[in-house]
Amino acid sequence: MIGKKVNLLNYILIIVLFLYFFMSNLSNHNIYCDIMIIAFSFFSIILMLFKKKVYINKYFIFYLLFVLYQVLLIVLGRAYNTSITIKVLTTLIINFSILIMIYNFIINNNNIERILKVYIYSSSLSLLTIMFILRNTLFTSRLAHAYGEGSISFYFLGKATVLSSNSIAFYCAVSALICLYFLTKYKQKKYLFLALFLMFGSILTGSRKGILLLIIYLLYFVHYHFKGNYLKRILIVMGVCLTIYLVLTKVPAFYNILGYRLMELVNKILGNTSHEGSIVAREAYKRFALEMIPRNLFLGYGAGYFSYVYGNVTEINYLEILVAGGIVGLFIYYFNYILILKNYLLSRKHVSNITKVLFVVFISLFINDIGAVTYTARNILTALVLFLGSMKIDDERYKNEIKKKQKNN
Repeated sequence: MIGKKVNLLNYILIIVLFLYFFMSNLSNHNIYCDIMIIAFSFFSIILMLFKKKVYINKYFIFYLLFVLYQVLLIVLGRAYNTSITIKVLTTLIINFSILIMIYNFIINNNNIERILKVYIYSSSLSLLTIMFILRNTLFTSRLAHAYGEGSISFYFLGKATVLSSNSIAFYCAVSALICLYFLTKYKQKKYLFLALFLMFGSILTGSRKGILLLIIYLLYFVHYHFKGNYLKRILIVMGVCLTIYLVLTKVPAFYNILGYRLMELVNKILGNTSHEGSIVAREAYKRFALEMIPRNLFLGYGAGYFSYVYGNVTEINYLEILVAGGIVGLFIYYFNYILILKNYLLSRKHVSNITKVLFVVFISLFINDIGAVTYTARNILTALVLFLGSMKIDDERYKNEIKKKQKNN
């Protein structure tokens, strides 16, 4: 009887998770997403009660330590704006709760591919929905781009919705990589179609980080799919890079959306002056953050303080956390990433192929943090939890195999 209830809960949670991913991809801050969070949390708790076990990863321990550190700054009077820090803390606590629920569901479901299919299908539907809502502006500007306080990307079910183009680009790029993995494994054309659609959506956002992640993922796919044939890999890599370059520089619509932004970035890297709005703004944020950090280097100013005084985040996660928590906060937040990396390297011989693919996503998060503030971004942290859940499933499987061998001997 309990087994039937568990199966029913798993099916319900799959549906709710799909809706949650769909809503959170549209916007993390809308009533519909909140409803899905509550529903998923409710059914997840019931499932954990049936299973009588809660899985805790080291990542969550350090994430919680970072939250407690911010609480300590408030208690000690070292948070420069208590109300702002409390507001950010609320987001962090909600993130902590939903991420640990997803992590436990992944392990209890014990089928990472099913969860990843939910992820890619919900991402595809989210992208399709956004493209339909903004169909009149396609190819004329960055997809769903909204900048500044009070900006609105679009209206969804009557509610004003704000969504970052970079956020869309991220989940599209990650989903495209997963689709390419499924294409290699199952040889089904639908995964090729989905991968191309998601890559197309990522390009439409005009996100430089998005195209960088896409290139990294495509290079990994070539390496993964064409093992041993070095010449073929080199030729394909050259062909992919040349195709992307030609599309972004020679096709006017794509050049206006993304090509010129990439050229301006290259111009900046080469040491030349760039007048592109985003680059100029990011340079200003970075300068201001670097002026603030030394004045309170050890403890920081409290989460959210940079946005309070400047009106925008630093757009660099490392700097944002240094402002929020100083060296202490930066150590607490990123030390767990070092532990995750160490754990993977020690167990890489027995991890599954899908975990290896998700490890590439994990590594790409470090790159993404150079150009985005992600410590409060639930949809980006979800990709990390997918990797952690997959690795835990592999560890459990490996332990069971060892036990069976010992028993047989």
